[in-house]
Amino acid sequence: MKRLCLNEKRTKIGTWYELANGNKILLLADGFPVNFFSSESVPDKAIDPILTLMFLGAVKLAKEDLEPKIHKCPIDENDIASLFREIHFT
Repeated sequence: MKRLCLNEKRTKIGTWYELANGNKILLLADGFPVNFFSSESVPDKAIDPILTLMFLGAVKLAKEDLEPKIHKCPIDENDIASLFREIHFT
């Protein structure tokens, strides 16, 4: 993002970027999902599997030289299902 950016301005809610093509983008919460960290909209135990999948995806991106396209999830669907089955909502 920084390579495409002509100007950036930090605010309390995020960062404004002015891109080389003239577009302006407001990246909220430094790119973190706002409702996961900045509010009480989702219980922590419900978010843990989602954050785990986001982390595993980031690890895959960092470790592999991937071409730009949609890639398969780095863990098996059954493993994902078991993560969600272990959550006991109250």
